[in-house]
Amino acid sequence: MGDINIDGLTKARLKEKLSGALAEYILNPEIDVSIVSYLSKVYFVVGEVRSPGKFYMRGNTMSVREALVSAGLPTDAAAMRRCRLITPNNAGENNYIDVDVYSLLYGGNLSKNLEMKPGDVLYIPATIIAKAIRVISPVTNFTGETAGSVARGALFLP
Repeated sequence: MGDINIDGLTKARLKEKLSGALAEYILNPEIDVSIVSYLSKVYFVVGEVRSPGKFYMRGNTMSVREALVSAGLPTDAAAMRRCRLITPNNAGENNYIDVDVYSLLYGGNLSKNLEMKPGDVLYIPATIIAKAIRVISPVTNFTGETAGSVARGALFLP
């Protein structure tokens, strides 16, 4: 039969097209079409989650809660009350919607369970304390290593 272009066809239209193509070789072909996975619709979860990155939608939309579960839920460093859903619009600009993930996950407030569309980004920011620790930690590690090496050197002097 060769390759058949199926771009943009519905399942019903694809079934008709394949039946027509197979009718040349098989009498009354019976065809069943099912979608195994959607790989063209993606969304992103970035920031303080266990597995940030790009994820594939299994339908036309995805809830914020499902997206968070797919990304491994927020880490302890997440500022869950200051999250944002970033949605690109047709003009090429971004719309920002504040999302209280804490209220959604731990308070059961389903009004915060917004729908995400393909191309949306869910941003989970870090707390101010977590940011400060990330800045201070390399400095304190370096200072501790330096002080430790000086102390070790002093111990071996005759």
